[in-house]
Amino acid sequence: MAGRHDRLRGGVLAYAYASAFHKREAYRFACETTVYVADAAQRQGAGRLLYEALIDTLRAQGFTQAIGAIALPNDSSIKLHEAVGFRRAGVYREVGYKNGQWIDVGHWQCELNEPAVPPVEPRRFAEVGVVRG
Repeated sequence: MAGRHDRLRGGVLAYAYASAFHKREAYRFACETTVYVADAAQRQGAGRLLYEALIDTLRAQGFTQAIGAIALPNDSSIKLHEAVGFRRAGVYREVGYKNGQWIDVGHWQCELNEPAVPPVEPRRFAEVGVVRG
């Protein structure tokens, strides 16, 4: 066990964040999400806890869709995304190059809020802070 604890000291265990889905203005109501959990912290609930708080925050901001991109294959990431409400939306074939090989990237999508017509501008993070359901 000492080796596992040594790896955790001073390192990042997990994080989640959102960024623009696309730089064009028409896509400003959607965001791309990322979640990372270090190997040493897998299957302890950190990823789900962070992702749920992120999704609640994005909903409060007024975003309509969240898109998660997953380098495939990655069963644990797929399970996490689906556990917090994402559904498979499609796959781009051989668009990433990682560890000496071409990889597919899957996209999972989560509806955050009902799209309004006309759309309501998303609020800044500073206006809502972190929201926990």
